[in-house]
Amino acid sequence: RVEIVARQALSNFPALAGRVDASSAESWACLRPVPVDGSPILGDSGVPGLYLNVGPGHLGWTFAAGAGRLVADIVSEREPELDVSHYSIERFR
Repeated sequence: RVEIVARQALSNFPALAGRVDASSAESWACLRPVPVDGSPILGDSGVPGLYLNVGPGHLGWTFAAGAGRLVADIVSEREPELDVSHYSIERFR
């Protein structure tokens, strides 16, 4: 895959010729776990003092502020602005 990307880069940007060496490139993966139903898990874990904000997958940064606020509301025992019941870990129990 790295070689394909390098080849395409050279095709699109000929000025990179001689500056791109795909043989020394390394690839890596940033795995982003997602629950089987595709929705994140937010809220109380069932373990005292442990709250969950996990599983947004590739939308982690997109959901971060909103999910953080919802979990902060739950931790602070405030009523969240949204119904978070469908994000509960309980849906898997």
